[in-house]
Amino acid sequence: MDEWQQNLDSVNISKEDLNWLVLNFLIIEGYKDTAEKFAKESCTKSDIDLESIGDRMQIRSAVHHGNIANAIERVNDLDPEILETNDFVITCLRESFMSVFQCFVLCITVEQHKERKLELMTVQ
Repeated sequence: MDEWQQNLDSVNISKEDLNWLVLNFLIIEGYKDTAEKFAKESCTKSDIDLESIGDRMQIRSAVHHGNIANAIERVNDLDPEILETNDFVITCLRESFMSVFQCFVLCITVEQHKERKLELMTVQ
């Protein structure tokens, strides 16, 4: 723990960098109103259009709910070239799809196990 504290103490972070980090966190997490107020009060600018936060949250929600096709459609509406030029985005969508698919398979397996257990109980 002492080494961690020493390393932490040796890092100098400017107020501007810290403000930029906080602003980007607010944007990424979808706190549009708070991000706007923070940007104004701290005189911090972001490369990200704050008006796009709602769209970003809809894409995130679609991915979290397993609606990858809807997420891809929304991404294409915002930036038609991003899926063609950004392998990272495609990888994230594929991983999200695989996670949703694995959860789906697990749910089916659990349901089949429950049904089989009920069948065995009724046979006895």
